Amino acid sequence: MRKKKGKALKILIPLIILALVGGGVFLSKRLRTTPVEVSPASNYMYPGWNEGGSLEGYITSGDIQKVRMTDGLVDSIKVKDGDKVKKGDVLLLFDTTTHKLTLQKDKASIALLESEIRMNETRIKTLRGLKPSESAPKPTIETIDHGKLVIRSKIDTDTKSEKGSGADLFFNCSKDTVVKADFLKKLRKTGKTACFTIYDGKLKYAVWTVDGTKLPKEYTEKKEVSEKDKDESESENENSDKTYEEVTIDPIDSDWEIGKGLTFNGTGVQVNFNKADTPWGELASIAPEEYVRYEKITHENYKIDDKGNYQYSKKELAEMVHDAEEELAEKKLDLREANLTYRQDKLVGSDGEVRATVSGTVRNLKDPDEISEGDSILEVVGAGDLKVSTTIGELDYDNVKKGDTVTIEDYMYGGVYTGTVEKKGKEPVDNGMYYYGNQNISYYPVTVTLEDAGEDLSVGDYVSVKFGTSEENTQNMYISKMFIRSDVQGSYCYVKGEDSRLEKRYIQTGRTLYGSDVEIISGLNMEDMIAFPYGKNVKEGAKTEDVDYIGG
Repeated sequence: MRKKKGKALKILIPLIILALVGGGVFLSKRLRTTPVEVSPASNYMYPGWNEGGSLEGYITSGDIQKVRMTDGLVDSIKVKDGDKVKKGDVLLLFDTTTHKLTLQKDKASIALLESEIRMNETRIKTLRGLKPSESAPKPTIETIDHGKLVIRSKIDTDTKSEKGSGADLFFNCSKDTVVKADFLKKLRKTGKTACFTIYDGKLKYAVWTVDGTKLPKEYTEKKEVSEKDKDESESENENSDKTYEEVTIDPIDSDWEIGKGLTFNGTGVQVNFNKADTPWGELASIAPEEYVRYEKITHENYKIDDKGNYQYSKKELAEMVHDAEEELAEKKLDLREANLTYRQDKLVGSDGEVRATVSGTVRNLKDPDEISEGDSILEVVGAGDLKVSTTIGELDYDNVKKGDTVTIEDYMYGGVYTGTVEKKGKEPVDNGMYYYGNQNISYYPVTVTLEDAGEDLSVGDYVSVKFGTSEENTQNMYISKMFIRSDVQGSYCYVKGEDSRLEKRYIQTGRTLYGSDVEIISGLNMEDMIAFPYGKNVKEGAKTEDVDYIGG
């Protein structure tokens, strides 16, 4: 019994060791799991235009009017400081010729900016749809067996061609190889191209390329008949001094020693034309290269198209989108300013007259020659609150109520004011957001009363309207759908959490732009380190690795 127990122990111990070793390998593999790349969310998030939170409006009524300088010329001023004027009175005259040019320039600037914005939006959409180089189909490698190197001593019509590309026939030769005349004639007849690679041992150093279509053809010429033949023909033509006959001449009348006159010097080939045979093709001296039987050819398995798929990495695409979005934001701001300038300039009548829009007193009259474009020439000040007309998108209609607080920002001078929603219309209007918003939804009119209007505001001025207090208004950010997943609990992202471990974080989302980008309401900010949410290693608790760009 003891012997059996000892034998059992001998078997059990190796099994235990094997299990421990196997477990160690398993644990080792787990420890070597590739960390998940995380990158700043700021690389992939961008500000979006919020249809509901920030809109454009203009001051439609109120007892204050500012007349601003255009880039035209002031013809005359009809009032003085302190004058009392009524609504409709003429305040000043602009030169009509220069003012028309001003309006034309305004329209041209707006048209150019609108065109640039459309092109920029199209470019961003295109860039977002491009496939990165990392997702290109994997290349495949084809191995071609050229067979054992066989050097031909002679090449005739029965010689079998080797494999190759770029010509019809291929032959491996030495400098002593002879190409038979019959082969050259057949090559001429078929019009094929043959390559004769010349080797010194296993090193190739030159290639003759013979194009059958360029080989000289047979021709005929008259030849004088010999004396013997002449005697036989005298009876037929006794008056002729000489007799001729037509003879067919073939320039290819002998075999071709392709290496004759060639000298291999270790780096290339030299030609002694005094010794060489008539060349029937073109000779190319090449750097000595050893014969390779097995050639590996890489097939990319895709073609780079005009759109740019597979040409740029994920990092490059992200940078290009970021740059394009920054440029787009700048262009939109430029367009807002250009429209503001145009609308201000349009306040001048076709006859150059600027009339009072309110009744009041003329104040702060300035010399037009001493101020710049956009500065106030004069003010007409009366009494009463300023009112702002704007619109609200149908998606936010129920969120805006009478009495709500509104933040007003002056485009021209940057002043911030507080207003109150006085009323909102029940019928949609055609010019929602004045062409800056989502054109696929309806907009409704809203009237806002300014409580403490500053001296810079005037009837006809365009302003930014934000529903809510300035503290409540934050810039909405958007991110590509590819970073967001969802389950029964809602939408979530994978971000770097405590101890550099991956965290599954639920977020609140809003609108979708372009069908591909989602508005982030809460749960994710620009400072978070975000991961691409797909992959076998992407799960809660996984180790993370900080990178500039994911997959970059």
